[in-house]
Amino acid sequence: MPPSLRGAARCRLEDFFDEKVRGRNIDNATRRLILQRMSERCLFCSAMRFKKDEPAGFCCKAGQVNLPQAHRVAEDIPPELLELFENDAEFKEKIRKYNQAHAFTSIGARVDNHLANGRNGVYTFKICGQIHHRIGGFLPPENGPANFSQIYFYDQQQQVERRQHVFADLDVMTLATLGPLLEECNPFVRQYVYARQLAEEGNNFDNLEMVFTVDDVDRRTHNAPTANIIGAIVPHDDERNPRDIVISCRDRFDEQGRHQLQRISELSAMYDPLQYVLLHPRGELGWTTNLPLNTERERFITPLMYYCYKIQIRRGEDGNRIPNHLHRGGRLFQQYVVDQYAKVEQNNLNFIRFNQNQLLQNLHAAEDALDNRDDDNHAGNDVYLPSSFARSRRAYKQR
Repeated sequence: MPPSLRGAARCRLEDFFDEKVRGRNIDNATRRLILQRMSERCLFCSAMRFKKDEPAGFCCKAGQVNLPQAHRVAEDIPPELLELFENDAEFKEKIRKYNQAHAFTSIGARVDNHLANGRNGVYTFKICGQIHHRIGGFLPPENGPANFSQIYFYDQQQQVERRQHVFADLDVMTLATLGPLLEECNPFVRQYVYARQLAEEGNNFDNLEMVFTVDDVDRRTHNAPTANIIGAIVPHDDERNPRDIVISCRDRFDEQGRHQLQRISELSAMYDPLQYVLLHPRGELGWTTNLPLNTERERFITPLMYYCYKIQIRRGEDGNRIPNHLHRGGRLFQQYVVDQYAKVEQNNLNFIRFNQNQLLQNLHAAEDALDNRDDDNHAGNDVYLPSSFARSRRAYKQR
């Protein structure tokens, strides 16, 4: 590539007619889309941005968002895992399968498999509707195979065999590398290993639960959690902290025999590491509701602020790129970004839902309410979206 084009992203537009291709970054002579260099560097967090194309403060709210542990995560990736990310093409191509084979939670979403296959154009992860993460009991069924987190209850050889049975096209050697690696560095995995050791000693798990909790520390300055502060196997207790994730020893079923999996709240700091194990190999916590902003007023970091900060490309004062492990994830990174955007949207919708009385004081919202009611008995059943929500009825009216 000529030196003048290094650092520029180019995409061929051969499937478009010239008259349909417009914009200041479009070169119709070569029928290419040209993006300029990310030459502007944030003075507060060192994030790079396109010159004049992004608002100042988009990355860190002009220093109000400060998450130094996000940089430490990239510097603390186990060497064996880093080798797979950077030099193993098969691992990168099937990274979503490798991640799901080692994830603690199952992810529920309607995925557009026509786009997410890499065979028809550029691989794209697209979903419809809501994403949810669910987890079952920590012990495998007595008369059935283990699934998701239950696989960690097996020994290493059994883990490899079970994961290859679920995903037959995964490489045995790669699976054999990832298992011991995660067992050594991931605090969630170590808790399952501890449960396995208790079972081997003949302990009875009746009335026991696995509890994951997070100490109230300032996560802007602390490192990743360790096993002794994040999990325990304890007797059942009805008065748990609502922030804790409590996992029963066995899967639960309803009267019709259907699985009753526990849903992990998107407000939990453990939402991300329980699903994206390969992006959070040491169990690094994600966003939660009590992360403070660096302001004089008592305000907290929103999901949008948090993930805008985390996904940035950054360079140090010496001009060298600061590693961001998320960017190594390829197709898994696509899934991660879509998942977090769904979390942002859900957080916005929850705010609207629980502040309806305040929002309906607005005259226009009240007019919408009247327009959509068929009768007086319907009152109080709907949630009305203000124009600030991009896909609301009022937002379309104002365009």
